Amino acid sequence: MTNPPKRSLLRTIQFLLVALGAVLLYAYGWQVTQINLDKPREPQRQAHLLRIIRGLFQPNLVSWDYESALAETSFNIPCPAPAATSSTGGDEPRIVVTPNCGQAREAVLVEGVNFHPNASGFLRWIPAGETIRPIAALDTDGQGYFREEITIPSTARESEFPHTLQAEIRWEVGFPRPSDTVAITLDKMIETIFLALMATTLAIPVSIALSFLAARNLMRSITMPLGALLLALLPLPLGWWLGFQVFDFLRSIGMGLVSGRATEALVLLGGGLLLTVVSQRTGRWNGWLEPVQGWLRLFLGLLVGGLLLAILAGLGVRAGEALRGFLGNFISTLSDLLGLLLPLLGGLAGAAIASSLVGRLGQRLFREGKGAVGRGAALIIGGLVGAMTLAGLAAFLNFIYQFAEGDSYLLPWAIGGGIILAAVSAVRGADYTVPLGSMVYYAVRSVLNITRAIEPLIMAIVFAVWVGIGPFAGVLALSLHSIAALGKLYSEAVESIDPGPIEAITSTGADRLQTIVYGIVPQIVPPYVSFTIYRWDINVRMSTVIGFVGGGGIGFILQQQISLLKYRDAGVAMIGIAIVVAAMDYLSAIVREKIV
Repeated sequence: MTNPPKRSLLRTIQFLLVALGAVLLYAYGWQVTQINLDKPREPQRQAHLLRIIRGLFQPNLVSWDYESALAETSFNIPCPAPAATSSTGGDEPRIVVTPNCGQAREAVLVEGVNFHPNASGFLRWIPAGETIRPIAALDTDGQGYFREEITIPSTARESEFPHTLQAEIRWEVGFPRPSDTVAITLDKMIETIFLALMATTLAIPVSIALSFLAARNLMRSITMPLGALLLALLPLPLGWWLGFQVFDFLRSIGMGLVSGRATEALVLLGGGLLLTVVSQRTGRWNGWLEPVQGWLRLFLGLLVGGLLLAILAGLGVRAGEALRGFLGNFISTLSDLLGLLLPLLGGLAGAAIASSLVGRLGQRLFREGKGAVGRGAALIIGGLVGAMTLAGLAAFLNFIYQFAEGDSYLLPWAIGGGIILAAVSAVRGADYTVPLGSMVYYAVRSVLNITRAIEPLIMAIVFAVWVGIGPFAGVLALSLHSIAALGKLYSEAVESIDPGPIEAITSTGADRLQTIVYGIVPQIVPPYVSFTIYRWDINVRMSTVIGFVGGGGIGFILQQQISLLKYRDAGVAMIGIAIVVAAMDYLSAIVREKIV
């Protein structure tokens, strides 16, 4: 059965319209991208391109000892009367200029004889009483002869003293050896590899933590009553402050362990361990502490763990100072970083514990307090949370934009708006269930997408201002971008797991943590390893680009060589990059085959 003529005509018109739209789209794109085939045809651009290509394909891999021969002749501006003549005769290297006097911008012929055959060098212009200026490259033939037509520099001035034309021809002697460029490239490639390694390593733990929050299959089932959620947000600032202060105190004791605070550290550590053992072993206490036993164990575990980490950081700093060298610097810096992070970890732990504890109490409150009691509590809590949130947002905006009126102008509006908005939303706090897991999922995904959209090149510029030009700025830039990239890849690996083992473990009564440990982790280890190795490979290649803005590594040297028109040296750097990337691809394939 054939299509009716009207339908065939309609399809033809649709096809023509689509084709016309595509032509217009590409025509406009052609104009926007300024594609012009006339510029590549210009002889000057073609000559410059050939010089770059030849330099890159003639890398400066070896160096020689050189011998050289110099020859000079005078050049008068203007011509004397009568005009001088160039010297001739003899077996020594010499140059002949025809004519040997004239004016600026005039063309003259320079010939050289008796030089070393098949060698290269430079022709230099030495103005009277001024600095040397190279004006041409020279190549001798098999008889040591060269011929070059040059133009007198436009800056050559008239002078009663003659100017000088100098020819220097160099030739190789002895045996070749690796060039200095090879040594510099090797050093910077090692720096690049470890720059990528450090960035990948620092990104792994953060990416793993975010990957579970960015996995839809894990987060979509988490819900909470709106009132309980608002109540859980209230103690966040207080929990953060308490956790930060406690862990900062532990850090001060642990870092000062070997400098006079050993007694305090040992007393705290022994007391924490004793209370932990007693809370677990004493049956009578277990019955009395049963309602809060889990929280007590968690609190004591955090105290003991924080103190142990602080002691480890203090000992590491002292050990690094004693060892010195690169190993001592590594241990000392890593321990110092651990000490700096301890208060932040304590703040996060304190905020999480306070929010979880109050949130559970809120769930019981809104589950049991129906009617006027639940709605009244939700109204008060919602108003407080809204005011606190918008007041903090207003303070942040004032810090960034520095409004002239400051907090006195923004905070009242923020507090009033927060009370109204949160109170209205909290009226249903006792009944309305919030998809908390989905909210966290979309928030984490958005942060990962935004961070991943910012190129490491831009991040390296910012970090170079903060920490200075060098590989440290590159490590920070690649770490931040790797967190976003690995977080996305890890979360997709979690989302693609087989739900069968999870259902089997859940049916035995396992909690969420046990389900993750025994049902999810065994399935995600192989793809996590594969993604991590692949990201290290990517970071090696990215580090060559961020080096252009001061991020260290081989890219920094490559940018300098290209800027100085040292294309032969740049060719060595490009060979080094290609070798390292190919070797890492081969090794990563072997590792993935063994592990995955």
